Amino acid sequence: MNKWDSRFMSLAETVAQWSSCYQENRHVGAVVVKDKRILTTGYNGAPCGIESCAERGVCLRRERNIASGTMQEVCYAVHAEQNAIISAARKDMINSTMYLVGKRKGSDKYEEGAMCCQTCRKLII
Repeated sequence: MNKWDSRFMSLAETVAQWSSCYQENRHVGAVVVKDKRILTTGYNGAPCGIESCAERGVCLRRERNIASGTMQEVCYAVHAEQNAIISAARKDMINSTMYLVGKRKGSDKYEEGAMCCQTCRKLII
């Protein structure tokens, strides 16, 4: 990884810390870069004006015992990738790079290459 990739991954880790997800191991940050210029950032959390799970003090998906990767519409949060994508113009995003980090289940450390859900993969493509 070159110095620029390291810098943008580090920034994605910082952005992940802004997450309003109730579950600590679900904090994810995204940074979209083109030609070494930051276009946009995103983290997983409730949309503007909606009370987050962290503010509510409960994860609705966990409370209802919903399996990971299913029924995402029940979650209040918008994924980091989605937040980054909706904050920039499509024409600017073409040929850009998205740096994505998150915490894996059972870990308290941020790691590169957080897994995207199928919906986010489609949006990125």
